[in-house]
Amino acid sequence: MSSIEYESRGRFGYIHYYKDDKKLKLEWEMNGGDLTVCEILLLPLNLKEWREPKGVKISKDEQYRIVKDLNRLLITNGIKSDLSVILEKERKIEFEERACIWAGCNQNRIKGMVYCIEHYSDGLLVK
Repeated sequence: MSSIEYESRGRFGYIHYYKDDKKLKLEWEMNGGDLTVCEILLLPLNLKEWREPKGVKISKDEQYRIVKDLNRLLITNGIKSDLSVILEKERKIEFEERACIWAGCNQNRIKGMVYCIEHYSDGLLVK
């Protein structure tokens, strides 16, 4: 089971993400643009390791699951973020019947590109 806590400190704050006995602390800042589209900015996300337990690495697959779960929890709590804007655009993307060029990946490419959605979405995460 997962959950979030929203901490505001004016124009910035933190999202505390909890998954079982693990915790992440993610920084956000207030969007300076159109607040009807997006209220807070989270990207890029640093999901390389859990805050608690300290130093435990997070695999790429788990990072993608966290991104989707975090977006779901934010929407459920009425929080509009840049994450939901990006994920909404991904749903409208067209694909071609050619494999992603990422080594060992057999997913279809995004139309006009060389990567599938997962490998393209690597840009959402801190390297």
